[in-house]
Amino acid sequence: MRVAGSTPGDGPTTASQLAYNPASLPNWTPDPSQVAEALDQLAARGDVYMFGDGNIASSTTTRYLTPGYDAGQALTTEIGIPFLRAGVIRGIVVYHEMGAGNGNDIEYTVRINKSTKVLAVAIASTSTTPVIDLGEVDVVAGDVASVMVTKALTIGASPQNIIGALAFR
Repeated sequence: MRVAGSTPGDGPTTASQLAYNPASLPNWTPDPSQVAEALDQLAARGDVYMFGDGNIASSTTTRYLTPGYDAGQALTTEIGIPFLRAGVIRGIVVYHEMGAGNGNDIEYTVRINKSTKVLAVAIASTSTTPVIDLGEVDVVAGDVASVMVTKALTIGASPQNIIGALAFR
């Protein structure tokens, strides 16, 4: 599906080339062709599987984002979302609504059936800029996706309202 007014070749060639950070560019408006291209790419991705928690703790203990969203702390027990059909995970994006701590990296890794996969993003604990990995992972009906949270070093304080999304097609 193409967005009205867009033509092939307009704007960026991948969604990762279009970035918007309202804190640093409060009056920035993207070119309409960039918006159209980004919307085309997102529409082609299919379903979205959401994960999120209010916080992830500051220690190096491995945690897992909750399917959907839970306002509490991410659990140390892995919980996943099953796929009802075969398809492809076509990327992960993770966002901290409120950054905190000392800026050490937090890694968010997609796992399928409790096995680590190639999709992962690393974000500084203080960052509020969404980070995207547009890699792909094939899944079959019955596979279960989860998002593991790891920290090599303590982060001082946890970011707040962490949201992760998997594009599934």
